[in-house]
Amino acid sequence: MEREQNKKERDKKEQSKGERNIKEGNIKEISGNLNEKVLSMYRAVWEMIDEGQDIHDMKVADITSRAGIGKGTAYEYFRSKEEIVTKAMRYDFLMKFEILEKQIRKTGSFAEAIEICFGWLAENGEHRRFAQQFTKKAGGISLQESWKSEYSCSDEEGGCVFDRARQVLLELVQIGRKDGSIREGISDYNAGLQILSQFLGFFVHLEFGVPQKEKIYRTKQFLYDNMIKSLS
Repeated sequence: MEREQNKKERDKKEQSKGERNIKEGNIKEISGNLNEKVLSMYRAVWEMIDEGQDIHDMKVADITSRAGIGKGTAYEYFRSKEEIVTKAMRYDFLMKFEILEKQIRKTGSFAEAIEICFGWLAENGEHRRFAQQFTKKAGGISLQESWKSEYSCSDEEGGCVFDRARQVLLELVQIGRKDGSIREGISDYNAGLQILSQFLGFFVHLEFGVPQKEKIYRTKQFLYDNMIKSLS
C-alpha cells in the first residue's frame, strides 16, 4: 500500500513538472524546437487566458506587447489575431496530450491509466475557460472558422489535436486489453467510444457540477464502473 502511494505521488509530481515545463517555456524538452518569437506569443496568449481575459477582446498589440516584440513581427508569422490565438491553444493542447501519453505509458493497469486521464481533465481548467469564451459570443465567426481550420489535421507544430486524442484512446484500449479489463470481441473503435463517453460525462460534471473533492471522487468511481461494465 505504501509503495503504491509513493508511486502515485511520483506520478503526480512528474505530471506537475510537465505542466511547469509548458508554462515556463521548456517546450523543447517535450516536443522539439519552435521559433522563440512564436513561442513568446503563444506564452502571452496562455497567460492572458489564465488571467481571465476574453479572447475576443484581445488585440495583436496586446499579445506582442506581453511577448516583448514589435507588433509588426507578429505578421511575419501569422495572418491575424485569430490565427495566433487558435495556434497557441492548439499547440498547448498538443503539448498537454504529449505529457498525458507519457504518463499513461508508465502505468501498470487500466484503472491507473484512467485515473491519470481523469486527473488530467480536472487539472486543465484553462481549456474549459477557453471553450466557454470560444462559444460565448456569436459574433466571433472569424475565430470559430480559424479554430475549425487549425484544429483539423495539420503537419505543422505537432499535427492534429484530434489525432493526438485518438492516440490517447488507443493507448488506453491497448492497456485495457493487456490487463484483461477489455474483453475480446469488442473492437478498438467501440472500446474507444465507450471510454470517451465516460470522459465526456466527467467533463460535463466539471463544467456544471459542484467542485467538491468527495463529489468528484464519487463521479470518477461511478464513471469508471460504467466503463468497466461496458468493456469487460
